[in-house]
Amino acid sequence: MALTLEQRPAKLAMARSNMTFVLSSTQTGQTGFKYVVIVKDGATQIGKYYISQDPNGYMIFNLQKLAEDLVRVDVSDGNDSSKIMFEVPHDTDFLLSPAPNGIKQLTIEFGEVYGDPLVEYLTLITENILLIDGLTPYSLGINYTYPDYQASSATQKVWLTERKLSTDNPTGELAIVIEANEQDFGVMGFWNDGTGLITSSAEQVQYKIYNSVGVQGSDTIDIDPANGIGTPASVITENKLCYMGVYPGNLNKAFSPFNPLFSPQNITGWTYYTIQLLDATVNPMSRKIVVVNTEGPCKNESATIYWTNELGSWDTFKTYGRTDKNISSKGKNYTKPIWNTTTRSFNSFDRQDTAFGIDNKVELTLRTGVISNAERTLLASVVKSKQVVVYYDSEYIPVIPNTNSLRTYENRSKIEQVEMTFTVAQQEV
Repeated sequence: MALTLEQRPAKLAMARSNMTFVLSSTQTGQTGFKYVVIVKDGATQIGKYYISQDPNGYMIFNLQKLAEDLVRVDVSDGNDSSKIMFEVPHDTDFLLSPAPNGIKQLTIEFGEVYGDPLVEYLTLITENILLIDGLTPYSLGINYTYPDYQASSATQKVWLTERKLSTDNPTGELAIVIEANEQDFGVMGFWNDGTGLITSSAEQVQYKIYNSVGVQGSDTIDIDPANGIGTPASVITENKLCYMGVYPGNLNKAFSPFNPLFSPQNITGWTYYTIQLLDATVNPMSRKIVVVNTEGPCKNESATIYWTNELGSWDTFKTYGRTDKNISSKGKNYTKPIWNTTTRSFNSFDRQDTAFGIDNKVELTLRTGVISNAERTLLASVVKSKQVVVYYDSEYIPVIPNTNSLRTYENRSKIEQVEMTFTVAQQEV
């Protein structure tokens, strides 16, 4: 008995991507030979497969079909499933949230069966995979390890957002730039594992807030259970993906672990703040998030779009253009024979349409106002998202992007506006 693992996907894998294992064996000539694959989620077996060899004696097994529905980016706070994720913290200091649904650790056991009678030789090779609700572009290959998202230096992006890095911010550094005000809420994710499945040296989060004079306050919290999630050394899978409330509304809450004296609402004339991951000796382990204080135009009621991105976390964008909410109704009919009262029987050929219900469809049309090309590119990812939620009129509304719903209006120098149309889903968040 000798199995050889010829190819495997990366230890961190996106569930909607190709996850191909290739094995060879020295026993392929045996009577009744087949490869055996057992897949476990923790201690629970979720699949067992007997796979014939290909013409060259290899086994090719793609985990994608089994795995793609096992994970789903969390909508609810991992510390309180009755509360929405976007408004963490919901309890004292729990600004960091684990991901009970957004990440899984799968164990894949490989063996073989052959002989007369057949004998199974199991668990000859064991492999582990961290599974994320994301998608790896084919151009990056099946073994892509996402090096720019693993917290190992100040030049790593790390934050799980499809926003592009930009120097167009008050620090002048390459950073993730967000324009927001004190009424805005949102989260951003990062991978939190120091056990070897992912490389992460981040153990702290640093927050600094500025006004026109300069820095007005600074505070640091540990990545640990006191702030809502396990340390990077934790072996509990849900702790390996962390969602953090990074918007002013999150930091203004009384439950925020940062010093309340430095919350945006308590700094007069604050202009921006930064958030960055640090290691145990206070060395930067990520690019900064720079949140710029930006008041939108008040002539229209704003709406906020939250959507799951291809990195397995949430992205957020606020629109300031006019928002329309439209309800259309359509009757649903059925055809039935006509009853003849004289003959007391149904006519052989006469039919009539009878209404038996009404279909109501609610649509939201959101308009951004003037935005940049980078923001337009970011919004293009909304139409590919598995989960989209719109905050409008003081409620979170699950929606589905309409086909060809992204329309762009532009002039020579800038994008004037992006318009997006969504159908309200028939479920609640």
